[in-house]
Amino acid sequence: MMRSIYLALASIFICTGVFSQIQEGEYSSSIHTIQFYEAGNQVGLPIMKLGGIGQLELHFDDLDANIKNVSYTYMLCNADWTPAMLSQFDYIKGFSQNHITNYRVSSLASTRYVHYQALIPDRNCFPSRSEIIS
Repeated sequence: MMRSIYLALASIFICTGVFSQIQEGEYSSSIHTIQFYEAGNQVGLPIMKLGGIGQLELHFDDLDANIKNVSYTYMLCNADWTPAMLSQFDYIKGFSQNHITNYRVSSLASTRYVHYQALIPDRNCFPSRSEIIS
């Protein structure tokens, strides 16, 4: 039976975390309009089956308006949202960090920004477990 995974992005380097329970990473006050949902369903929750074929979409705007080298990784958490004491190699298959290469610069807006988006998991980096097995 496939276990559901509640996929939390642990760190989005240069931007704010998706879930407020996790306080790690580098944060920027210029990051706004963070959206994280089931691919193709903007009102869907960011939930997927571990090992399933579905993906999640991540979108956010950087009001600094300069294109940056942005990447993300996963963090396995316990039921109380505290980080699990495991190496990333124990719960990530592939690369431990993925760069977000899909972005567009605003053109007609009065406020300049860069919109970043990513489909998660990427074929080069995906979670391999959703819980700690004792």
